[in-house]
Amino acid sequence: CQSRIAGTKRNLFTAAYNAVAHRYWRIRHELATGNVVFETAADNGGLPGSWIVRFNEQWDNASVPPGAVMFEIKGGTWQPEVVAPGMVIFDNVRVARP
Repeated sequence: CQSRIAGTKRNLFTAAYNAVAHRYWRIRHELATGNVVFETAADNGGLPGSWIVRFNEQWDNASVPPGAVMFEIKGGTWQPEVVAPGMVIFDNVRVARP
């Protein structure tokens, strides 16, 4: 997972993909703390199961206003891999304001 804030790109975290545990992804903003939270969940009968926090950190709302965030979702890797990672399929993306 990477961010690009004010033109500066950085790695936030890396994780080996797990098709079961990472069935659902969620990125959310905690208004009270200013944190951005990256979570995943397994499938539970067609709905997300329990959400597991993969990464979180505080983002300054002045530098990263939640209403101005843009998402870029890519399949693949950012570096050469010893074992081919396989295929990624994005079947649904929903961006919503609470």
